[in-house]
Amino acid sequence: MTDLYNFNKHAFPWKQGRYRVTIEMHSPEKFEVIDNVREFDFTPIDIERLEKNKEQLEIDYKRLVVGLDEDEDDAIWQWCNPVLIKT
Repeated sequence: MTDLYNFNKHAFPWKQGRYRVTIEMHSPEKFEVIDNVREFDFTPIDIERLEKNKEQLEIDYKRLVVGLDEDEDDAIWQWCNPVLIKT
């Protein structure tokens, strides 16, 4: 868990730019997936918002390791909801 904490705190993986996502599904029954590729963009504002999670990560990590103090507020995570573009 320490390795995961250090990675997320120091090696923030998201960067500004366009991302491509391929959706894969598996089932015991045979089927064909249609339109399973999407793209989205992250702006500098999106990245700034997501980077705020690094502070919350430390708070949440301490909460999991040390235990939740009842007087502490729950972590408030920053989310981005980019528009998915069909490719």
